[in-house]
Amino acid sequence: MIDSLSTGMAKRSLPRFLKYFQSEYSGIEFPYVNRVGENSHPNGVALWFGKSVELGQKVSGERIDADWNAVDKCQRYIDNETHLFSQFKERGYTTLLTEDWMVELMDSYPFCKGFLNKPVDHMFRPFVSVFERFGMDITRQHLKGHLYDSFIFISGDHGIRVGDHVTSEIGSFERNNPFLAISVPKKFRDDKNGMLEVMRVNSNQLKTHFDTRATLLDILMYQPETAFTDRNSLSIPGEKGHSLLRKQPESARSCKTLPIPNQYCTCQVKKTKVEDENLKMRLGQKVLDHTMMTYNQKTQTATVSKVVRMDRYGGTAECTHIRHFTTSCYCRDLGVVTNLLNYFHSFVL
Repeated sequence: MIDSLSTGMAKRSLPRFLKYFQSEYSGIEFPYVNRVGENSHPNGVALWFGKSVELGQKVSGERIDADWNAVDKCQRYIDNETHLFSQFKERGYTTLLTEDWMVELMDSYPFCKGFLNKPVDHMFRPFVSVFERFGMDITRQHLKGHLYDSFIFISGDHGIRVGDHVTSEIGSFERNNPFLAISVPKKFRDDKNGMLEVMRVNSNQLKTHFDTRATLLDILMYQPETAFTDRNSLSIPGEKGHSLLRKQPESARSCKTLPIPNQYCTCQVKKTKVEDENLKMRLGQKVLDHTMMTYNQKTQTATVSKVVRMDRYGGTAECTHIRHFTTSCYCRDLGVVTNLLNYFHSFVL
């Protein structure tokens, strides 16, 4: 999984790789994946644990409840929770977790307890120690030919969320549209198996990280029972998604039916430009009235459901040490490293 990699960004930045992935591995892109949370954390939880950690509403108005609240997720260790790595490990797989930044581990970001014990067999440090001595040669030798017998998932968690890019029309769309491409083992790519055909059909439908998770669980627990030949729709108990290796349920797939909060929906709707000046004023007053309803005159406070920060705030909110304040605080005293990074970004962004 690559942080902030949208479908559009992948096409612009990785055209040669995508061409190679398609020609050499028959990779299939899924251009209509929709994020289900604001940043890496809620989207990672959806993939790892199959849980929602953000409250929301679907386009239809139906409420989306959070499976875990802040106490469930942050103020306790989560070693006993079922997740993808533990499920694969239970069935004899050797597991590896590679995250490239210590302070933003998916399970503990930003101030959560996370796992008390390592959740996988192998972490990233041994690879780094070997890489520094031998470079990529030993990796190329070890993997030569192995990927032809593997399922390969290349995914983003969401698109770029901050900076000037997100204020444009395409940037606003791409932040909700993470990249996903999947390759299947070479022995399953023939027409008789039907796997690629079903995946191509599914690639034209709206998807979420819950579907990616269901696909991994299907590979782990269900497809081996039929030698990976079952294309019938399957509802996995306790899961919110459906395997991309199978036919999808006949019900419509949209932001009305999938667990996608309204504010992240990528579905396009008809928009009408308001020309009537009186109507503009009336609509504007309605918005203002709704906003003022959240303001308490006595306490001079406003109640909002969520604050989304649009700048690259980096470490400017680290002094809070409270997860819910990081999106609305700018610390007076910043560390030396944070000050240097902010100074550098002022020139390069």
